[in-house]
Amino acid sequence: MRFEPITEADLPLLATWRARPYVAEWFHGPLTPEQTAAKFLPRIRGDDPVHGYIAYLDEVAVGYIQSFRVTDHPHDVAALQVPGDPHGVDVLLGDAEARGHGLGTRVVREFTQRLLDARVDYVVISPDTENFAAIRAYEKAGFAAVKTVSSTKDERMNVLMEFPPGSVHARSGG
Repeated sequence: MRFEPITEADLPLLATWRARPYVAEWFHGPLTPEQTAAKFLPRIRGDDPVHGYIAYLDEVAVGYIQSFRVTDHPHDVAALQVPGDPHGVDVLLGDAEARGHGLGTRVVREFTQRLLDARVDYVVISPDTENFAAIRAYEKAGFAAVKTVSSTKDERMNVLMEFPPGSVHARSGG
């Protein structure tokens, strides 16, 4: 598995993936090609602190994963209430056929390990409380649920998960 930074050439693929119902359901709706460009071009150009990557398995693009320093996003700090300097990740699998076979777990596990190898303090992810498949995949990748938090995007609730387990509690003294 490899992770390549997104480029402008990836925008049509990202728009296609984001328009799929099983992705749009958990990512606050689909994006048009124009919305996709508006969202991802700043990341590609380095004007946005979120770093996006296409995940490849056997030279086939299978998903998108992004990382960010939580402290670069004050609304996330307020919602998540995490101590220290964690990095957050978000992931989607673009192909319905890839779902349900452990690929999401593998993408998250391998990407998270790369972040930790780069000396990231710890990693958090916050799936929707109703996204049971994602929660289970992240548990299999080694993440542990910490608490329920408000979404920063809508009225839903999310499960704050951390890797390595115990990171939030260890840093907050709780």
